[in-house]
Amino acid sequence: NTFKIIEINQNKKTFLSFKPLKCKYNLETQKVNRKSGSSHMDIVIPRVSLAVKFPLFEFEEDEMLKLECISKIILEYKFGFSSPNYQYMLDEDLIVGLSYTFMTDKCASFLKFTANSYNPKPFINFIKEELNKMKDFNIDVNSFNNMKKGLLGSYIKAFDNVEFVATDYIDYKFRNSNIFNIIDIINSITLEDLQNFCKYINDDSISYYIIKPKSKY
Repeated sequence: NTFKIIEINQNKKTFLSFKPLKCKYNLETQKVNRKSGSSHMDIVIPRVSLAVKFPLFEFEEDEMLKLECISKIILEYKFGFSSPNYQYMLDEDLIVGLSYTFMTDKCASFLKFTANSYNPKPFINFIKEELNKMKDFNIDVNSFNNMKKGLLGSYIKAFDNVEFVATDYIDYKFRNSNIFNIIDIINSITLEDLQNFCKYINDDSISYYIIKPKSKY
């Protein structure tokens, strides 16, 4: 059978002794290296990415997962489909489509917005303006509780997907978190957690890049 063929094949080989890998992480400041950039490609609608660089965090168990949940509540509240900001961007033709995410691990942490936009500079200015307002982030208790319930519901629904459970379990296991602790983690989030997250946002940590169509702009 297949396993027997593999076993015979591997037993014929000689392997060097294993040397443990040593990872070296560059400890950077939160200030970005380049504030902006652009290029041209064969696309129809300009493509924009704007990111906020966060510091590298020292994580205890499940802290990384909690930080990502905090970011999801903030982003959905400020820029989600039902938010006034999202409606404004649609009304002003700032976006054709918008996505956002927060990524963090031992190498890098950043908040990123990606959009198709016929008006990339006004879109960038609007996002930067709203991000700067978030230094004094606040949310009423009812909205805060509803955002937490919405996030809980999305994860509970996702657990019906075997692929989600498998991939996210492995992903977070490698990052010292356990996806099955998600309900307790979300319930533990406080308004102060959201406010502390937003304190990392500042002008020096924001960078953007525009991909423009070759024929225009």
